[in-house]
Formats: sequence, C-alpha cells, structure tokens
Amino acid sequence: MSEERKHLFGSTEKSDFIVNMTEKQYQKMGLLYMGLVAVVMILLTIPYYLSKGAIVIFNNGLLKYADQSSANASSSSYISYLQIALFAMGFFGFLVLLVSVTKKYFKARENCEFLLIAVFAVFLVVSTLLAYNIKTAFFGRDYRYHGLLTYLSYIGLFAAASQSNCRDRRKNFLDLFMIIAFINAVYGLLQIVPSFVEKLPNFFYEMFQPAGDPAFAYERFIADGLVHTPHALAALMTMAFAIGGAGFVHEENKTRRTLYGIASLVFIAAAVATTTLAGYVGIITVSIVLIIAELIRIAKGTAPKRAKVFERAIVRTITIVILGGAVVGIMASFDRVNLYDGHIIYTDATARIGASFPNTDSKGGFAYPELWHEGVTMLKEDWVFGTGPDCIGNEHYGYADLYNSAQELAFSTDRTYNEYLDMALACGIPCLLVYLALGFITVKKGTRAVGSFFKREDSWTALALLAAVIGYAVQANVNISIITVTPYFFLFVGLLWNKPHDVQDTKSKNRKQIKN
Repeated sequence: MSEERKHLFGSTEKSDFIVNMTEKQYQKMGLLYMGLVAVVMILLTIPYYLSKGAIVIFNNGLLKYADQSSANASSSSYISYLQIALFAMGFFGFLVLLVSVTKKYFKARENCEFLLIAVFAVFLVVSTLLAYNIKTAFFGRDYRYHGLLTYLSYIGLFAAASQSNCRDRRKNFLDLFMIIAFINAVYGLLQIVPSFVEKLPNFFYEMFQPAGDPAFAYERFIADGLVHTPHALAALMTMAFAIGGAGFVHEENKTRRTLYGIASLVFIAAAVATTTLAGYVGIITVSIVLIIAELIRIAKGTAPKRAKVFERAIVRTITIVILGGAVVGIMASFDRVNLYDGHIIYTDATARIGASFPNTDSKGGFAYPELWHEGVTMLKEDWVFGTGPDCIGNEHYGYADLYNSAQELAFSTDRTYNEYLDMALACGIPCLLVYLALGFITVKKGTRAVGSFFKREDSWTALALLAAVIGYAVQANVNISIITVTPYFFLFVGLLWNKPHDVQDTKSKNRKQIKN
C-alpha cells in the first residue's frame, strides 16, 4: 500500500515539491532567496543613478534643475521600483517561514523570542493608524519609502534568513554580499578621483553652501557608491569590513582569505571616502570587536596554535588593523580624509529628498547635536506612538522650528541622523524599546554562536555576522536607515537568530539506513 502523500492546504500534486522537499532542499531554497534579495537590491539601484542628469541649483532661494528632462520625478519612480521589489522580497520571506512552519523545522515553543517580533509589528501598525498622514506612514515618503510596508518587508527578510541556517551555505551568501559591497566600494572610490568625478553620477559632488557664502558650486570629493547617500555607503562598508576582516583572519581557504583581506582594505578606503562620521565609527567598532573576540579566544585557550606566525589569527587581526590605518594615512596624503556630515545631510535633504528648505544655514562638518536636540524636543509631543513611520517632517507636522531666534527661515529636515531617535520619533518610545530588546537578543544569540566557533562547533561566519550587526548598530547612532542597505542588516540579524547546523538530505539518510 503506497504511503499517503501530504499536500499544503489540501492542494494538488503541484504543491508536493514544497511540502515533500527535504531539509537540504529547503536550505538551498533559503540560500537562493537571500541571494536573490541581494542581487535585486543592487540591480535596481543602477537606473536611479542613470537618472541623475539633473544638477540642482539655487536661484533666489528657489529650487531649479539645469536639465528639466531629468526631473526628480523620474528618479523617484526608479526608487519606487526598489521599494516594490523590497515588498515582494519581504512577502516571499514570510512564505519561506510558512514552509518552515509547515515542515515543522520552526518550532514555536523553542522560539518564544519571535513573539517580540509580533509585538514590534503591532506597534508599527498602531503608529501607522494614528499617523499624521496615513498614506505616507503606510508607503513612506518619496525617495525615503520607509513606511509600514518597508518595516514589514524587513521582518519578512529576517524571518526567511532565520530559517536558512545551514552551515555550509552561509559562506556562499557572504561571498555574494562581498562581491556586491566590493562593487559599491570601487564605484565609490572612482567618484573621488578627479578624472572620474564629473563623469560618474553623484548628487554629492556639488554641496549645499552654508548661508552667506557664494551661490552653489561647493565642490567636494565624496563617495556614495550605488546606495544613494554617503551615509548609506558608510553603513554598507561597515558590515562588509566585518565580513571581510573576519574572513581574512579565520578563513582556512587561502584564496578566499586573500581576497577577503584585499577587499577589506578597499572597504576601509571607501568608508573614509564617504567623509562621514558613520564611516569611521563603523570601521573602528568592527576592528575593536574582532580584536576583543580573538583576545577572548586566546584567554580561553581555544585558539589553535600555529607553527607559522602569520597563520595565527591574532597576528592577522593586528595586521588588517595596521594596514587599514595605512590606507587612511595614504588617503590623508591626498586630502581625502575629511568630515562633511552637515553638508551631506543638508544636501541630501534639500537636493535629493526635497525634505527641507533651500538657502539655509548648513552647520558644516558636524550637525548631529542640533538635530538630536530638535528631535528630543519634538519627541515630548508624541512619545507613545510617534508621528507615524516616515512622517517626521510631514507637511502636517513640523519636525523642527522653521524659524530661528532672529525670525529668519531656518533648516527643517525629516531625519535626526540617529536611527534610534528617528524610530522613537516615528513610532514611539515603546516601539523603540521593543526594537532594542530584539537587538539585545540578537547580540546574545550571536555571542553564543561565537562561543560555538571558539569550541570549533561553528564556522567563523558567526563572528563575522556578529561583528557586522554590532558595527551597524553602533554607527546607526550617527546614521539613518535606508532601503538600499538596511535589508542586508536584517538578513544578517536573521542568520544570527538560528544556530547553524549540518543538514543531511533525508532521502540520502534513508538510503543509508536501508543499506545498513
């Protein structure tokens, strides 16, 4: 008598490939999903850059375009394609989780922490329903597109990645991520080379002038890669350096180790080329994490003793840090080590996003204290559920005073450039606390995975992912969340939420049992 076949939701034979797939096949599907997300995200950033033909100028306080055929509307439509793709990827992420639940790979009793994800989602929904502009809160504002749907998409990415936990598959995904990050880094470095600076699309070549200075044309050499802003590139380079640095230190394969090491130095250079504080904070944080991890491993006596000096992980760790410092020194000799955070923030808000007023007082290199002060002031008004996702600076809600003490038109933007303060402003302090709790759980799980790596029960990818997540979380204090980079962060968080294991194909296992 033939065994009765299972069907998903009582469907036909066509669904058997899902319900009856082996765990190894499921893990391959998870890897394919994450790889697809990574590739789609970078491919859909390219049309946006090709649309950057318009040079923004200011004339008597009015925003105009040197080339009206390339108006911001076309650029916005290209970013909306990226948003739609992210929504689709998030939806499929939930389907990946559904398959895991159906196959009983995901066991609710063993994953009680996932309830916090549901609580986080509830706060997001309530904040959206109470928003100053529900449409903006749901879809997000133009160019940002960081509304409720985007947050739910992030949760979908996280859910899928948390189930894709096969040890021998993680390196493949990280290899792909390294390629994507390397492309961004090289493109970003070309953007600061004088012979390329006017040929490659870049909104941050001509910077926003401080009030009282001559008209526009404030030329700077600043990299933003293919991820829309220098701050976004800084966040990407932080995570990429974590993966590359950990791979260079601990990978056994000499080819991969060498390539990761070279790429890591390129990532450091690109982070410096963003001229943002986030770039420096991220790289330094990752370096500290890698050094501390290796010192702990040595103290525990679990570090393998190598005959050759350079094969010792601590030596490689110190080497990559020293070489990184040398890269910064070389860039400094070419006057490429600067901080233009204030100009970048105001140029992004005015010229790219249209979320502020022109001809205002840009605070130059360091605008964070003023932005944070304004954010805390506004937080007092809506601290429970916030203004609604992506509704900071909404036309119905003044994020900052539009007039300074002299009653002159002052600056207004839609971000404080502190992800945590931005989340509190948009979704409320309770939502932020849940988000921070999820971050604590992530670090705890990541630390446990690194402990397994110390015992040689896990690969170095556990340390790489933890360093990437911590690096991103720290630099987020002087950065924003953006749809071109934040999806990678949620994928990495998801990978840390499930302990990897070696997966054996069920069919192969059954054949071995029959032979025995």
